[in-house]
Amino acid sequence: MNGFAVKSCGALALLLSFAGAANAVYVVDTGQPANTGVGSTSSPLGSVLDGTVSTGGSFSVSSSTTISAIEGFMVVFGGGTLAVSLHAGSPTGPLLFSAQKAVPWPTAFPFEWVGIDGLNWTVPAGTYGFTIGSPDWFSANMPWGAPMPLGEEWQGFNGNWNRFDEMDLGFRVSAVPEVAPHALLCAGLGLMFAMRIRRRV
Repeated sequence: MNGFAVKSCGALALLLSFAGAANAVYVVDTGQPANTGVGSTSSPLGSVLDGTVSTGGSFSVSSSTTISAIEGFMVVFGGGTLAVSLHAGSPTGPLLFSAQKAVPWPTAFPFEWVGIDGLNWTVPAGTYGFTIGSPDWFSANMPWGAPMPLGEEWQGFNGNWNRFDEMDLGFRVSAVPEVAPHALLCAGLGLMFAMRIRRRV
């Protein structure tokens, strides 16, 4: 492959990556809860996250999907290890994937979306449960009042899970956007056309 072809392929890959980034997909997006008490370090009603209490929910996808991030809307009070997981059916189902990351101790207490990205968890069409929690001293509070609540929410106490659908917590589960087949076809034909012209010159 000559230098022109290499550069063309690189440009095509960059273009497609920009197109995907511009069309990020949420398979779960409850919106930002309103009951935050912004500007205060006091905990509003909601769900506490720590080494003994976790939370999560269930969602469905209609086709093969690659999960890229799981987030909760929260205020972090103590640093530690944040953990997320994906299960078959619900948070009580068989574990499919899990990930952890270190969260530093906060110097301020904003309410924000906190989670783990870069997951790359591919699953077929079906129903899944996700969890957000911690195995250690990480602590946070997730306020109630999401404008588009998930409808199936779970809370775990020392690994024992129960449904509490009335919590209306803030969740976001992101998926890797798929490039439309016609976009790939057009891009491929464009690259072939450019290479053919290059050979004639």
